[in-house]
Amino acid sequence: MYLFWEKLKERRWLDKVKPFWFIHDAILFQAKKEVFDEAMGLLKECLEVETKKYIKEYFGIEIGYPIESEGKFGLNWGEMEKYKD
Repeated sequence: MYLFWEKLKERRWLDKVKPFWFIHDAILFQAKKEVFDEAMGLLKECLEVETKKYIKEYFGIEIGYPIESEGKFGLNWGEMEKYKD
């Protein structure tokens, strides 16, 4: 979530995308419609690629297995649908 927030800050998107919660292995955010797809891609990149780089740089540990993520979206919990890249 930290890496995602940093990337949003770099793009000056903190007024368009609001990360607001993480639960175990889920990160929840709200986004304006016009940047939603890009925000989902950015989060996926942070989870699958940037996390490995961060862990190697700051902890000296190389992750030797793939990290995969999937997304869901909806206007409320009852309407969540699988996000297709």
